[in-house]
Formats: sequence, C-alpha cells, structure tokens
Amino acid sequence: MSEAEENNATPPPELPHAGPPYQGHGPAPYQPPRPVPPPVPPGFTAPYQHAAPYQHAAYPGSPHYAVAPQAPPSEDGKTVQTIGYVMAASSVVIPILGLAGLVLGIITATKPNRGAHGAAIICLSLVLGVTAAYFWAGVYESS
Repeated sequence: MSEAEENNATPPPELPHAGPPYQGHGPAPYQPPRPVPPPVPPGFTAPYQHAAPYQHAAYPGSPHYAVAPQAPPSEDGKTVQTIGYVMAASSVVIPILGLAGLVLGIITATKPNRGAHGAAIICLSLVLGVTAAYFWAGVYESS
C-alpha cells in the first residue's frame, strides 16, 4: 500500500476516531464504560451536607426563617374581575345582568391566580340573579 492510500484509509470501527458529536438520530455510538473510582478510605468520607436554611421550617424569630418568594400579583384579568363583581351585584336590580356576571366569572376563573374570584363571581351571579328574578316576579304579579 502506498503512503497516499494509507493517509486516505478510514480507521477500523473499533478504533476511536474524531467525528461529530452524537446528535440524537439513530443508535448512539459506542462509548467505553467510565472507570470506577477507587473506594474511599475509612475516615475520608464526604461531609454531610445540610439542607439550605430556606428548605426546612424554622420559627419566625429565627434568623434562618425565610418566606418562600412569591410571584408578584398579575394584573391579567383585574378589569374583567371588577366588572364581573359589578355585574353580579347589579343583577339585584336587573336580573338579566346575572348572565353577564356569570360569563365574566367564567372568564375570570380561567385567569392565573384568579380562580377563587371567578368562582365567587359565578356564585354571586347565580344566587343574586335567581333571587332577584323571584323577587321582581312577585312584585309584578302582585300589582
């Protein structure tokens, strides 16, 4: 074999070669197992790692007492929530507005961190709307 042929010859598959890193397509290339580290001599074990102060409960007076960080309140849905409460309250005078409050309560319930407000608007709209409808039906029937 000439010297030019030897330079262009591909290495056998069992020899390591420099190629592109594995991209996740097809079977992964063979990688020899990593060597096992020697056992740790007695007395030289790893130190015990304590949990971070914020990971365990502490009493409020403790210097390690930390309150979990909370996300700032989102303004998403604030207007819909306010108008939903207004429509639910207005259903006392005009019962059909209870339907508007019901729809706005459902929309509010889908917003992040506003599920309880949405449920409250839905309940208020239903209770106040039905109660007002019975009241106004009695008023118009008696006159």
